[in-house]
Amino acid sequence: MLPKSPRLLAALDLLTEVRCLADVGTDHGYFPIAAVQSGKASRAVASDNKPAPLATAAEHIARSGLQDRIDLVLADGLSFLRVDIAAVSIMGMGGFLIERILDAADLSAVEQLILGPNNDHAAVRGWLEDHGWRIADERFVRDRGHDYQLISAVPGKMSLCPDERTYGPILLKTRNEGLLGHLRQKIAALSEARSLARDPDKRQELEIRIRNLEELIR
Repeated sequence: MLPKSPRLLAALDLLTEVRCLADVGTDHGYFPIAAVQSGKASRAVASDNKPAPLATAAEHIARSGLQDRIDLVLADGLSFLRVDIAAVSIMGMGGFLIERILDAADLSAVEQLILGPNNDHAAVRGWLEDHGWRIADERFVRDRGHDYQLISAVPGKMSLCPDERTYGPILLKTRNEGLLGHLRQKIAALSEARSLARDPDKRQELEIRIRNLEELIR
């Protein structure tokens, strides 16, 4: 059964076929279940650093009948990483936390990263740029009232400008409609703040931010 969440469906679409997927902070275990059921992963590891969500994931995995193909691991970050794990997914966490998890891991055997930071996207893309990873594809989805940027990265080199780190080189290049709508909403909010601002320096700061965002959607 495929996940109903647009975010997880987009992540599944980004995932290439791999021997084994490790899902960090798996929560309910929906993503590794979907990855194995869809044939994107032959096996998976569902990990979390808290017993309660891992127990919930265990229940869902048992219901799916995939106990023999999905391992459960109680661990911090990627401390459990094995040489047979070809892809790693980390979603639903802050960008700086994802950056710390990646920084502490030996990713030499990993072929693909699927990353879905809740915020601080520039930190994640900056880490990839600085550590020999390039962005292969991206998705922008709205799920339960929140906007998400999903990143697929593979070993390689890339060079990003500040806007590309924040909003994604592929999302900007393809003029992703979801991202453009998100930027228009930001422009509207900043324009309202500018109209209410009494301090000239604050108004000028807001005006610069608005102009920068307007350039991105032209």
